[in-house]
Amino acid sequence: MASLALGLGSMARGTARVPKPLAVAGALVYGMGLCLYAVIQGADVPVSAFGAAVMGAAIGAGLAVVVVGWCRLLARFGLRRSLVGLGIACGAAALAGLGFEMDVLPQPLSAFMAFALAGAVAPAIDSLRSSVESEESVVGDNAVEQDAPVEHLWDSMRTMVFNPCLGLCLFLFVMSARGFVFMGYEHIGASSVIVAAVLAVVLARFWPGFSLATIYRVLLPVAAAIFIVLSSFPVGTMSFSLGFLVSHSVMATVALLALASLAAVARAGEFSPVVVGAALCAMTSVAVLVGSNLAQLVPQDDTMGAVLLVCAMAYFVYILISPLADYYRMFRETDGAEDLRERASRDSAQPLDYDGVCAALADKRNLSAREREILPYIARGHRPAYVADLLCISEHTVRTHLRNMYRKLGINSREELIQLVEETAGAHEA
Repeated sequence: MASLALGLGSMARGTARVPKPLAVAGALVYGMGLCLYAVIQGADVPVSAFGAAVMGAAIGAGLAVVVVGWCRLLARFGLRRSLVGLGIACGAAALAGLGFEMDVLPQPLSAFMAFALAGAVAPAIDSLRSSVESEESVVGDNAVEQDAPVEHLWDSMRTMVFNPCLGLCLFLFVMSARGFVFMGYEHIGASSVIVAAVLAVVLARFWPGFSLATIYRVLLPVAAAIFIVLSSFPVGTMSFSLGFLVSHSVMATVALLALASLAAVARAGEFSPVVVGAALCAMTSVAVLVGSNLAQLVPQDDTMGAVLLVCAMAYFVYILISPLADYYRMFRETDGAEDLRERASRDSAQPLDYDGVCAALADKRNLSAREREILPYIARGHRPAYVADLLCISEHTVRTHLRNMYRKLGINSREELIQLVEETAGAHEA
């Protein structure tokens, strides 16, 4: 509820800034509340139901502010750097947690309190150090809220925020429902996060073409196929044991990719970090709440396993179908994109300086910063879907900026845009 209030309030005010007193208060409530909870649990101090409810509500409200703060902090980094940082942080925390579970590391209570305070203090310090100007600039040239119809705004929210959150929610739902101990396999949650962290860092550091498009059109469909194959092994076999770990590692990797994707979306400026962080906190909280209650309603391991498998399969089937729907929509378009590419590259002996020509045209027609960024791609004949993937914004937003550009340039189609760019280049050469 607190995260929803933050997100809706940010959209209503049109700001990417959480008031600094609220950011500091949220961090203090969350960090100190978790430390108090840890002390009560460690010392076995009796607490009334009312006291537990108040403590839980306070920690939850503080968590909403902390998540928004971390999303705002990560929004300064690109997709790769966010994924590397998240992978290292989550992997280290999971490794420490696994060591405490196996009694390899001492003082788990003190370590838990240190992790809680570190997670709360970092975004609060960042909020205090940042100026109002830098906070407002995080939103960027956010024309979609002003120019796009409301249904397009919410469709953009679905494609760029809701869909990435689904993978993270699936992992948290499964981990909450099975309580990290399921069918005799202990420590699977921490182990899968460690494997996922290593894989995520390797992907971000050593895959040259790594982008949102590779995540949602390559990695997730491959993960879906792996999960479906591994889930078919009979229970009790060595193949099942290995498949159980690998399948959970696949889900944990999807969760890390989702977090990095959301950071990239916040950086792109279509939605402010407050909106993205609020949606992330709300959806994951619901996933954990539903998973925890499901574990109480379905205590049998076999039944629980079947329920979780069906939920995971439904998500991965959705992942497999989504790219097919995107490709169908792209091929169905009849806006002459192939003809544009041919016309744009017809004179290979004298290649057109798209960047220079588009920059001059943007200066002349007073295009916005985001329109300047989109113009060279469209002038080269790329589809809006390609530009959306490249810039980490939704296709609806690209089309909204296209309409704005057409109006400012006095044209009505991409064919006319190509012609205008060519005429501008010819005028410069003359």
